[in-house]
Amino acid sequence: MSDKKKKKSKIVSFRVNEEEYELMVSIAESANMKLSEYLKIRAIEGRIHQPKLSNEVAKEVVPNLRKLTDQVQRIGHNINQSTKALNQIKKSLILAPSEVLDDIKKLEQQTAKFEEINKGVNDIWLTLK
Repeated sequence: MSDKKKKKSKIVSFRVNEEEYELMVSIAESANMKLSEYLKIRAIEGRIHQPKLSNEVAKEVVPNLRKLTDQVQRIGHNINQSTKALNQIKKSLILAPSEVLDDIKKLEQQTAKFEEINKGVNDIWLTLK
């Protein structure tokens, strides 16, 4: 039988002052929980991790961050394709013209910038977890 269908026959109560109560309520709300749910989990399992963003901020930031992540992945895919194409051109030439070498250098610089941006996006995701 699931936990929700089990009869809840025991009451646990304790007294707190107004300041403690407000603090517990605000922590439970920040974890998107009812106070009783928060206190049960806290008592049984120990520590509860609070989200680093409020619900309102998360609802606003996460969709945009997902779009940004998708765009960064597409850019990475395009850079990889360009790198492969330039490497094929480079291999097929006996002596690569300076233009091709310049393009390869520019692409390597763009790849380095892209990797820096991608790392930043990944760091943002990690801070949200």
